[in-house]
Amino acid sequence: MKLRLQAGPSHIAIVLTLSVRLAIAIAMLLAGPSLSRVHAELLVAIGRGAVADFQFVGGQTNAASGGGAKVELKNAPLTPDGLELVRGYENAGDGYRATFDVPRIDPSKVSFVLDFMPFDFRAWNPDSSMAVRALRRLHDVLGLTAHQGDHQNILTGGESYRWIGFNHGPGHLQLTLNNQAFTRGFSNVVVATHEWHRLACSLDLDAREVRVALDGRLLETTRLPEGFGLEVLQRPPPGGDLNFTMANYSNGQAFHGLVARLQVFDRALNADELTALGAGDLPALPNPTGDSQMIVILLAATAVVAALLGARAWRRRRQRV
Repeated sequence: MKLRLQAGPSHIAIVLTLSVRLAIAIAMLLAGPSLSRVHAELLVAIGRGAVADFQFVGGQTNAASGGGAKVELKNAPLTPDGLELVRGYENAGDGYRATFDVPRIDPSKVSFVLDFMPFDFRAWNPDSSMAVRALRRLHDVLGLTAHQGDHQNILTGGESYRWIGFNHGPGHLQLTLNNQAFTRGFSNVVVATHEWHRLACSLDLDAREVRVALDGRLLETTRLPEGFGLEVLQRPPPGGDLNFTMANYSNGQAFHGLVARLQVFDRALNADELTALGAGDLPALPNPTGDSQMIVILLAATAVVAALLGARAWRRRRQRV
C-alpha cells in the first residue's frame, strides 16, 4: 500500500498557530535594544478629545493624533514594559532623546496625562570631594557632563522655553513654569519609585490656574499671580516650542524609568475631567523586574505544546491513510 501524506485543515491550523507563537517569542527576545531610533508620523483618529495619544505597550508604538503630531526617539528602546529611558541626558555623551511634537496645542490652554514608572530621582551632588570634582572635570573634557546623573525630571513642556514642567528635585512633586522661574512644590506628594503613576495636568492661563492630579488624587490648585504670562507666547520661537520632552534641556535633568502613555489635549480640562482621567486604570503592563522574561517562557511553552499536538495529529493522520 502506498503511503500518502496530506495535511488536513486542522493540521494546517496547528502549524500556523505554532509558527505565530514562535514568531512572537522571537520578536519579544529581539525587541528593545534593536529599536534604538524611531521617528514616526502618527496619523490615526483618536477619541476622548485628545489631539495626541502616544502609547508604548508591548514593545510597539501605538499612537494616535490629529494634525501631524509625532514622536522622536533615540537610545530609547521600546520594550514589553513600556518606553525605556535609562541612558541619561541626551547631551551628556550617548544619552537618550524622547520628544513628542504636538503642533495643534496652545500653551495657554493645554492639558496632558502621563503614565510613568520612575526608577529613581537621583541628583548629581555638587558638594562632593576633590576626587569626585576631578572626575566631573574629566567628564567635561570627554564631553560627558555632570548632568548625566540627574534623574529628577518627570516631564517638560517646551524643549527651548520649558514653559511647563514637573520634577522631583526637592524630594517631592514640583511644578515649574517659564524655565523654572516660577515653581510650586507639593511638599506632601512624594512619588514612589518602581511603581506606575498617572500624572494629569491642566493649564488655564486665562483663569490663572494650574490643576494637577496624581493617581486620581486632585492636588491643591495653583493660582498664578496677576498679570502672569508665558514667555513662549511673548517671544514664540520657530515652530512655537509645541512639544513635550522627558528631559529638561536647561539643567540637564532627564527622567529615568519607563513611560507607557502620554495624552495631550488642546484645552484646559476642568477639575472633574482631570480627576476622571487621573483615576482611570493604569495600563496593565508587566512588572519590569522579570515578568517580560516570564512572558517569553510562557510563549515558548505554548509553542512546545502546539508542536506536540501537531506531531500527534500528524501521526494519527498517517495511521488512517
